[in-house]
Amino acid sequence: MREIGFDYLRDNLRHSRSDMVQGGLQVAIVDEADHALVDDGRTPLIISGKPSGSIRSVFRVKSAVEGLIDDQKRIVASLVDGLSDTESTPSIERYAKLFLADPRNAAIVAAAARDARLLGRVRDLIDTYSEDGIENKLTEGLLYTTDLRRDLVALTSQGSSYVESRLGPVFDTADLHAEIAEIDADRTVSLVHQMLRAYLLLARDEDYIVADGRVVLIDDLTGRRKSDSKYQYGLQAALEAKEGVRVRPDPRALAYLTVEGLVRQYDHVSGMTGTALEARETFRRSYGLDVAHNRLDAVRNGDEARIVQEAGSFGAVTVATNMAGRGTDILLGDDLDERVTGRFIRMLSERLSTDYTAVSRRLSSNDVEDSQSLVKQVQSSIEQDAEAVRIVSYDLARIIERQTLNYYKARNAVLDDEAFGETCHEMARDVVRRLVEGLLPATAMGDYQGRFDDLLESVRIDFSLDIEDLRGLGAESLHEEISGAVITRFGNAATTLGTRKYNRLAKTMALQASDGLWAHHLDLVQD
Repeated sequence: MREIGFDYLRDNLRHSRSDMVQGGLQVAIVDEADHALVDDGRTPLIISGKPSGSIRSVFRVKSAVEGLIDDQKRIVASLVDGLSDTESTPSIERYAKLFLADPRNAAIVAAAARDARLLGRVRDLIDTYSEDGIENKLTEGLLYTTDLRRDLVALTSQGSSYVESRLGPVFDTADLHAEIAEIDADRTVSLVHQMLRAYLLLARDEDYIVADGRVVLIDDLTGRRKSDSKYQYGLQAALEAKEGVRVRPDPRALAYLTVEGLVRQYDHVSGMTGTALEARETFRRSYGLDVAHNRLDAVRNGDEARIVQEAGSFGAVTVATNMAGRGTDILLGDDLDERVTGRFIRMLSERLSTDYTAVSRRLSSNDVEDSQSLVKQVQSSIEQDAEAVRIVSYDLARIIERQTLNYYKARNAVLDDEAFGETCHEMARDVVRRLVEGLLPATAMGDYQGRFDDLLESVRIDFSLDIEDLRGLGAESLHEEISGAVITRFGNAATTLGTRKYNRLAKTMALQASDGLWAHHLDLVQD
């Protein structure tokens, strides 16, 4: 799926239909459908260009974040001292504040070991206070809060002030007059949050390792290295800076689409898997696919005898795991071609699943009851949080996907336009109209001279035309005169180059410009 996806993206960066390698996306038959369409469905397929950030900015942010974390450590030390006060029993508010400041702190771990209900009470209190936003009694005096369940780090107002004292006004751009400065500020904010995640949420030798001078991610299911994978949106560079290895800024994304978004472009989609039932809701929601499988898994002997008996019927779909169905002869139905014989071929390998291994330990009856209650609370919270994150991530991915497909549709319309020269004329008229209406609106004709000066300069820069002799004309006449002059210049170029070469050159220039703007849009989306 990945290589097909990359071919699709590369085709949508080409400047000629003849250079494309794919035809129409008509039928997709997917092996190991649950893995390809569900597990890897949200996997982003990205074609990258040159790096869009600077190494210097990464280290500026690293220095500021390290200072921030050091200051928070001093705050945490003070909170721990408060817990050890022998004159009074620590209140649940103190534990909650410490948990927000440093959820991995040894004092919290020790207290939770003594009281199995503690973490549940702490989280309930935090959730109650969070209804008032991040600025509340529990976060007062903290620089940031850490939520390991939701995989989030959030700066408080005090923390934001600290960062701005080191990096400048990156959170409030009211004092930044230049638009480019605002964009740089947005990227700095993103990098600050990614640096916080690198230091506070990701652990070396758990989430990643450092090998051969590189940060290598670890698959959280298999524990194996994912040498070809990297974190996105500046997080990889933040980790590299944290670990002191060579920092490689994120390359600029030129094209982006998820596997799920690619598959939905096919007219017809089907697949095979031995574990479709577990993911049937995802198949329905994401792809509009129904699950209709008979499965041989060497477990349900009675049912499987019937399934084998009917497996040769016309239209029957039967899937066997690698532990079932071996050596079984399938009797084909009378309505199938009698020349087709043989054994039931090997089907799909069953989906790699994660087994939950129980930790063996001696517990009293009360400990068992408390632990079961805690597990239910934590499991419920995790499920709710995971669902919320899934919904937000899914919605954002679908928005980007819709924008991507709309852009590709418009881009392909340019490629297929046999009269692109005329299209350029219409585009010129539209651009000139918006330019004139923006600088000389009917409600501002009293300031005509100053606004005409602005129009004169814009037309000179955009079209290399001098319109001084048009001074005094109204907006509609200016639109007609300027549009006519621009179209005349287009016609002169077409005569000089020849119509065919002119159209090809115009298309190439239009696609290069729009691809650059699209890449810039993806940059902003990532930030």
